[in-house]
Amino acid sequence: MGSGFGELRSLMNREHLCAQTRAQLWALMRTKYAESPQEYEAQWLAYLSGFPAHFEQIWYAMEELEELEHAARLIPHACLFFRLYNKLAPGQLEAITCSPALWGVRAMRLNRNALNASKLCTLLGSPHLTHLKALYTSSNALTGELGQLFEVASFTALEALHIWEGALGDLGAQELAQAAMPHLRELNLNANAITSPGLQALARWPSLAQVRSLELAWNPCELEGMQALFASPYLEQLTHLDISGTDEHGGVIKALTCSPHLRALTSLKMSYNTMTQADSEALAGWEHAAQLERLDISACRLSDVERAILAKSPYLSEATLEQVWR
Repeated sequence: MGSGFGELRSLMNREHLCAQTRAQLWALMRTKYAESPQEYEAQWLAYLSGFPAHFEQIWYAMEELEELEHAARLIPHACLFFRLYNKLAPGQLEAITCSPALWGVRAMRLNRNALNASKLCTLLGSPHLTHLKALYTSSNALTGELGQLFEVASFTALEALHIWEGALGDLGAQELAQAAMPHLRELNLNANAITSPGLQALARWPSLAQVRSLELAWNPCELEGMQALFASPYLEQLTHLDISGTDEHGGVIKALTCSPHLRALTSLKMSYNTMTQADSEALAGWEHAAQLERLDISACRLSDVERAILAKSPYLSEATLEQVWR
C-alpha cells in the first residue's frame, strides 16, 4: 500500500473522527496524492470507501473552486462545505455552477457576493448540486424573482436555511411562506426588514411545523405580527427561538409568554428589547422559564422596578438574573 498507509489505517479505524483527526487525514491524503495519484486512486480510495459512516458529517471546508475539485478527487464520497466570500469574479459563477465537484457539497456559505435572487437561482439550479442540506447567505440582497428561487429543487430540500441581511422584507417572507420545504429544521431570517405582514405569512406556513430553530433577530417586528407568530400551531416543535432586537416599544415578551405553542422551547434569546413592567410581570410569572436551558434577556433596558419584579420570580435562574444586572 506504500508509505503512509499504516497511519491512514490507524486514523480511519477510530470510532469517531474529531476535527483534528479529519485535518490529519486530509493532510495525509493530499501528500499521498501528490506523491502518486495512480497508487492513491487504485488503493487508498478503495480502502476509504469501506468507512461510509466517517463521511456522513461535514469533512472539510473549501474556499476556492480549485480546492473543492481537488477534494472531490481525493474523497469523492465525502461531505464538503463550500464557502465563497466577497464579490465573484466574472465567469466564476458559471464555472462553479458547471463543476461536477458540487456533488459532494452538503453545506454552502455565501457572504457579500453581490448575488441577487436570479444569480442564486442559477447556482442552486446546477444539476450537480443535488445533495445540499444547508445554505448560509449573508449580505446578499436577494431581490428579484424570489418565487422562482424558492421553487428550485435544491432549495426546497434544505434542512438549514440562514439568510442574514438578505433584504427579503415582507414580500420575501411571504414568498418564502409559499415554498414547500418538508425537511427544514433550522431557519434564520435575521436582519431582513420583516414586519407584521411577513410574520403573519410565516405563521401560516406549514413547513414551519418541522423547524426546531427559528431566528428572527434584528427585524423591526411589530407587536401584531409577533402575536400572530406566537399563535401559530406550527411552533409546537420549536426548541430554539431568537427575537433579539425586535421590540422597541414593549409587549412582545408578554405576548410570547401567553403562547400555548412554545412548550418545547429549551433556548430563548430576547436581548436588546424594550421590556415594560407588564412584560416583566409576565416573564416573572412564566412557569416555562424554569424549563429553559438557556434564556438571554440581557441589555433589555430595564428600570429598577422591572428588575425588582424579575428578581422575585421563582422561575428565573440565578444565571439568567445575572444577565439582567449587566
